[in-house]
Amino acid sequence: MESIGAEGRDALRGLLGAVNESLGVPTAPAWEAAFRDVPRHTFLPEKVWVGEDLVECSRDAAPRGMAAPRLRRCRRRHAGQ
Repeated sequence: MESIGAEGRDALRGLLGAVNESLGVPTAPAWEAAFRDVPRHTFLPEKVWVGEDLVECSRDAAPRGMAAPRLRRCRRRHAGQ
């Protein structure tokens, strides 16, 4: 599996924390392991539309492994409209 880097690991920790808070109990160890081990980027579509104005955000906008920076650019582009 490709390394996600420090920023990605921080994002995963934050998301897992939000899930735990929403559930009101810690996630079971098996679920947490699956959460950390499954490469979610393989399940993402080529294009997504973000914001209320549905601004297109394509995976082609940046090299593979750059999902977080690409999404930030799409959000900034959306905010500037």
